[in-house]
Amino acid sequence: MRAQVSTEFMFCMMVIFFMIYALYAAARWAGLDLAQRRLRHDQILNNEALDVKEQLQPDFSQPLGLNSVWR
Repeated sequence: MRAQVSTEFMFCMMVIFFMIYALYAAARWAGLDLAQRRLRHDQILNNEALDVKEQLQPDFSQPLGLNSVWR
């Protein structure tokens, strides 16, 4: 009986650990993606060689891949 309780507790703790790691990975990805987009947009706006229409294109950047693989 005690072994079953210990096993279930460890299983629940592992699930909680993976959920916390997934939240961390998603939050990190969102921050890096937004920072990369801001820097790329600043580069485009500060480029005086581009026309105004080219500077205002909404597809100036591609989103980063979600890297949530444990390494």
